[in-house]
Amino acid sequence: MSLIIITSFQVAYLNNNNNNNIVYAHLSSNITQTWTDRENNLKIQFSYIPQQPTMDDLIQLQFSIQNLQTGNHLKNLITKVTLINTSYNAIYKLGNIAVADGDFSIKCPPLDSGMHQVIIKVNSKDYSFAALASFKMYVSE
Repeated sequence: MSLIIITSFQVAYLNNNNNNNIVYAHLSSNITQTWTDRENNLKIQFSYIPQQPTMDDLIQLQFSIQNLQTGNHLKNLITKVTLINTSYNAIYKLGNIAVADGDFSIKCPPLDSGMHQVIIKVNSKDYSFAALASFKMYVSE
């Protein structure tokens, strides 16, 4: 496993055989969507690059998982991301993703055009809580 940290941007890239397309970084987009879970005291933010994705783009999905009251990033999480194309009923699953410090992004393959529901399932590593969040993303032709 290799780990590269760029401190000026607070970006770290984790490279191993299972997760070589995951980059850890905080969100920096004006299209950020927010979902809150008061029961689990969570705030999950979602954004994507490019901001107007097409079928030809590799899309970078970005997530930030924080304590709702303090804004601190939650640590040592396991997430699963599922994309559902509501136009074609296509489902894309992006496996188990270990999240060390609350922020992560993952590149997904080119998607079919249409509206996509982006579902993230978040578990603490000790399974003391689990949460689901849902977001929308449109992919044009």
